[in-house]
Amino acid sequence: MLRNRRTISEIRWPETPEFVSEAEKLVANVPALLMGFVWRGYDLLVSEVTSKVSFFGRPEDVERDLSERLEIRIRRSMNGYEPFEIRHGVAERESRQPAPAQPPEYDLAFSLRTNERILWPIEAKFLASDEQVAEYTKAVQERFLTCYYSPFSREASMIGYLRSGEPQKVCARIGVGLGCTMTQSEDFPARPHQLSTHIRVVPDGKPYPSRFRCHHMIMPLTPTD
Repeated sequence: MLRNRRTISEIRWPETPEFVSEAEKLVANVPALLMGFVWRGYDLLVSEVTSKVSFFGRPEDVERDLSERLEIRIRRSMNGYEPFEIRHGVAERESRQPAPAQPPEYDLAFSLRTNERILWPIEAKFLASDEQVAEYTKAVQERFLTCYYSPFSREASMIGYLRSGEPQKVCARIGVGLGCTMTQSEDFPARPHQLSTHIRVVPDGKPYPSRFRCHHMIMPLTPTD
């Protein structure tokens, strides 16, 4: 059987504690802090980019392009002294298959400065309407709930870039698709930001956290006021 050789990052950081626990040694309420940066980045994205663009027919490479624009604006919202940083197109080498296969790649991720292997992933999906959530729920089920994504973090985020429709309807349909209860984030009561909790399937012999919380952040691409 082919086995993976160790990567540079695995050699440099052989130990992989859980993201939230490790980050909260340095700052309080890490999930709210991270998601606050994302929402502030989103506000800038709408005012500077998406409110000036037509999404009729779906532009090419829309998820990657929007996530690149969002990463720039999340970074702008941070002061640079946080114990983590935002990154775009980050490889999750923990989940890689033997070469020449490429490791999976996150749309966005926060990484700890003290251990760059430990990531809080953010996966983004373009939602043409509030009825089209199948690809979104599939990503949660097949990637996050199998530990293929987010092996070292008990929480992670999904973004739904919503072209048209109502964010609350999106959240309701996501809950149905995942077969779970969706709850409003207490940290962001005025945002379309809901949470779901799950017990993940952890591969044999792996110390990944089994209890998992997903942040569902539905982001209309045009102003809603």
